[in-house]
Amino acid sequence: MNLSLRLLLALPLSLALAGCPPVVGNDDDSGDDDDDSTEEVDFAMWGPDHITPVPYAHNYDCEQTLPPANSCYNPNPEIAWEGAPEGTESFVLIFDDPTAGDFPHWAILNIPGDATGLAADSSGDGASGSIPSGSTELDNGFGYEGYLGSCPGGTNEYRWRLWALDTELDASLYTALGNAGAAYDALASDAEDNAIEMVSMCHVFRGSDAPVGR
Repeated sequence: MNLSLRLLLALPLSLALAGCPPVVGNDDDSGDDDDDSTEEVDFAMWGPDHITPVPYAHNYDCEQTLPPANSCYNPNPEIAWEGAPEGTESFVLIFDDPTAGDFPHWAILNIPGDATGLAADSSGDGASGSIPSGSTELDNGFGYEGYLGSCPGGTNEYRWRLWALDTELDASLYTALGNAGAAYDALASDAEDNAIEMVSMCHVFRGSDAPVGR
């Protein structure tokens, strides 16, 4: 085949290739571009072992109760949270009994800002675990440090409050007060002043008919 014929045959192929853009990657529009995005989660707290619905009649709006294994002088239940706001440096948790004049049950401050909860059995009488490093517990209303479970005479409603703070607090300011009620009040006030956000939950608990505790 002479040169002129070869050039004539190659010309259509050259023109076709000239109109094709180079392949530079997978041009799949299936929506995978958003796979690495994360959906924002609201700040929330819950008790994974709390009982819902409450298996006895009560006059409160709260519809969960504490497991009996975490009542009175037993260790704490698991407490979990998620969606801590940006800038959180520490958490403060206060568990008390508004039915009995805000009776103090558990206060823990300077929980690390990257924590997502408190493990069960980490505080209270006979606890086998420990609270997060750097945290401090205050005395409860029965006069010892750490968790005190619900132990009412009758049925009471309890509250759990969790603050996400933009700082840490000086634990000595509260331990120096020498009174659990005053210490809890002061801690709650300072937590409010330094809070980015606060969440809460509740439970009810029915104890004996005798006034054995709070």
